[in-house]
Amino acid sequence: MFSKGKIYSLWVAPVIPQFLLEVIEGAQTQIDNFWWGGYFFSVHLPYGKDIFLHYPAPVLWIVYSLYYLLFTSFASQTPGKMMKRLVILNEAKNSPSISISFFRWAAYYLSLFPLGLGVWWSGFGEDKKTWHDKICKTQVYEF
Repeated sequence: MFSKGKIYSLWVAPVIPQFLLEVIEGAQTQIDNFWWGGYFFSVHLPYGKDIFLHYPAPVLWIVYSLYYLLFTSFASQTPGKMMKRLVILNEAKNSPSISISFFRWAAYYLSLFPLGLGVWWSGFGEDKKTWHDKICKTQVYEF
């Protein structure tokens, strides 16, 4: 969101913490809107500006996880994968179960945590699998 030429917030992904570079005066997280608005806290640097880290609302985590789990387990693809004509299958070439979809969703964050190394890994391995695919024994196929 841009306001008067200053950037106030930058979303990295729907459920990865939001990094606030500038905080709007008077913006404080209240406990009564935590579920919808999330929470943020300050990191005071020895030099320069303070950094404000914002954790998205728990409701956002729930909605995003349900979106991913339902599309992956019932259709083997999210709408983005549908547009790119990609499908997620397990080793038996079937749709992953809800439990495997959940573990794949959780393992996806393990792949992202070390600067996305787990995702970039697919470009270096012979099997072209990301870390979350290796953990859950799934593969993304093009059709």
